[in-house]
Amino acid sequence: MEKYSTKKMPQIFGERSITINPYILKILGINRSRCILRLDQIKLSCVPCRISDKGCKVLLILSRKEQEFLQGEEFSSITFHLEIFNPEYDKPIPLFFRAKIEEFQELNKRHNQCLITLSYQYAPQDYLQLIEYYFLWEMKSAEIYESPLYANKKYPYRDLAEIGFSKHLQLSLSTGEKVTGRIMSSSVNRIMIYVDLPVLQPLLDSNDLQAEISTSDGVITLNARLIDHSKSAEIADVHFITLELERSSFYINQIKPLLKA
Repeated sequence: MEKYSTKKMPQIFGERSITINPYILKILGINRSRCILRLDQIKLSCVPCRISDKGCKVLLILSRKEQEFLQGEEFSSITFHLEIFNPEYDKPIPLFFRAKIEEFQELNKRHNQCLITLSYQYAPQDYLQLIEYYFLWEMKSAEIYESPLYANKKYPYRDLAEIGFSKHLQLSLSTGEKVTGRIMSSSVNRIMIYVDLPVLQPLLDSNDLQAEISTSDGVITLNARLIDHSKSAEIADVHFITLELERSSFYINQIKPLLKA
């Protein structure tokens, strides 16, 4: 993880927050199994859903009695615990936040899901650096995506395979149908695949496309737009498809080892 000064963070990032998903947990090094909300002496396991420099939203599974107790009780001490992995340190870093409950929401009665909004009264410096790291990486990803230097450079599948890309890509069509293509090459904003003739027309007719790209780190789902297609001169009933991909820091982070080559 790169080092950044947090002095400029409030001016640059304002009220922005980060919506958490498994990929972001990995990028930020957050250990999901070590997220704890402590209310006086009560410890509750939780899952972060959204984080910022000022607070967070966490998901909990609580019985009806537990919900009634938490909403009716006034706690003298509320702390939020996170654990992060940082390559600069040999061991995971435990982080402790003094917090205040701003809102309690019941999301799903059947599954006892609840969402608690916390505001921080104190946030550790390592955490603030983590938030800044993410937003600066988002800015850097936008620069890479828009740069002709990277956008015009295609990497063949053999290079993509070396960094964990699966050969097959799945496309979800606006009709709900799913079709499979095989990856030929990719850049930071486009990917070229080939498909068999029977699936070509449904692809051309689809108003919206979503590309599901499988990697060794999981599946990355991106909105896509078909911008070119042509028939293979060598293989019967095979068509080459070029898709323009939406900007994704996740995708750029996955392909990043090739950018340095």
